[in-house]
Amino acid sequence: THAAVARALEELHAGKLDEQAALLAQHWDEAGEPVVAARWYERAALRIGQSDVGAAARHWQRIRELTRERPEDAEAAGLATRACTWVLSVGWRLGIAPDEVEATATEARSWLERRSDPEASIRLEGGLNSFHLINQGDAELALKCAAAGERVAEASGDPRLRAMSRYSSLYPWYNIGPVDRARERAGLLRANVPHK
Repeated sequence: THAAVARALEELHAGKLDEQAALLAQHWDEAGEPVVAARWYERAALRIGQSDVGAAARHWQRIRELTRERPEDAEAAGLATRACTWVLSVGWRLGIAPDEVEATATEARSWLERRSDPEASIRLEGGLNSFHLINQGDAELALKCAAAGERVAEASGDPRLRAMSRYSSLYPWYNIGPVDRARERAGLLRANVPHK
């Protein structure tokens, strides 16, 4: 019944699916389709994230729960990795316990071991960087996360990913000094961003 309702909603609201994403996620969840539900929860979380961070966080957590049921599914791995990263990203605004940060990071790394996704690895380290710097005031640990992201980016050979990873170290360097190191990183960013 829930699957039939979800399909009908998708058909009726074909032009406004983002607005129906949370409802569709719930119906696919109740229909026993975890990956399809997780896909819709992601869409709902991205839509509502700017206006209701708490609701977005609940959607991201539900994705984590649903994807655990599909450990060998490649799409589930991507959804789970993004969900973990977003939990860390919104966690510093909502308050997240250090042990939950570690559990979330461990879960994300476990998913990343199953697939090659340098960008997801860099985003994970960036989320950890933000938590350590903003929530714990630990710029040294934030820099270690930034360095881990930079190693992944360098190994990828992708200039866009190198620029993205270097951005993570700007704020910690700015906080702990020397400020010239942050300026140096900003100069590297400008030099390495491809222009269109």
